[in-house]
Amino acid sequence: MRGFCVGVGRTWAGALLRPHGPALRPMMEMGMPVDDVFEAAKEAGRQLVRDGEMSTEARNVVSRELLPRETYIQQASQQSQ
Repeated sequence: MRGFCVGVGRTWAGALLRPHGPALRPMMEMGMPVDDVFEAAKEAGRQLVRDGEMSTEARNVVSRELLPRETYIQQASQQSQ
């Protein structure tokens, strides 16, 4: 997207990436600490409107690791069987 924006003369404001997204709901239901992800996404939206870009800090919190990659792969494989 950054390259596209440059190509069409627009400013790239950043991207919110959420790896392991499908794990988010079960983690919420188990009471695991994920509220910071939602708060950071809201803050990134406010920053985008107010400043025209999202801070690296907000983007990093949104995309922080929820669980180890191998654990996610194991759980996803078990659910698909």
